[in-house]
Amino acid sequence: MMRDDLASLVDDLRRHDGPWEEPAARARVFLEEHGPGPTDWPTWETGAELYAALTPERVSTLDRETTLLLLSGLAREEEHRTGAWVAMFESGRGTWLFERWLELSR
Repeated sequence: MMRDDLASLVDDLRRHDGPWEEPAARARVFLEEHGPGPTDWPTWETGAELYAALTPERVSTLDRETTLLLLSGLAREEEHRTGAWVAMFESGRGTWLFERWLELSR
């Protein structure tokens, strides 16, 4: 069930064209319902550096734990920096990370 819902979400993210507020909100709810609870990186710099260097190729090498740590870390960042979660989708990184989560759920 969770995998089917994740596949539907990823499909919607891939096809999305327009403002990201609604699909980003849907993705956030999905993460809150199915992802890990709020977690901390051993150091925030590690997560920030990894996020800044993300490309589709690099995302394809992430393991499940790292993928979910990035997503939950960015969801937590939204609490301190409004717009961070939507900006992740506007940059393409949000879709890449949810696609990777789906790949790793097989």
